Amino acid sequence: MTQKNHFPELQNQKKSGDYYYWRNRAPFNIGGRTRALAIDRVNENVILAGGVSGGLWRTEDGGVNWREVTRSFQSPSVIRFVIKKFV
Repeated sequence: MTQKNHFPELQNQKKSGDYYYWRNRAPFNIGGRTRALAIDRVNENVILAGGVSGGLWRTEDGGVNWREVTRSFQSPSVIRFVIKKFV
């Protein structure tokens, strides 16, 4: 599945080569360093995003609203996801 098919808001964005323009979205409109992104295979509206110093974030509505999953006492650094497949 391509970026464009997975994120409807990309349909109207301008394209540069094979890449789409992404807008910075973070608390207080400060860009972060996102290092990991995971999309649920069963429900594509569930997305996890992790940053180097921003912790783990989750959306259940395709990215419209995000909530922070990382607790204040946990390390906010996320560099990759390892996901266990449940059968």
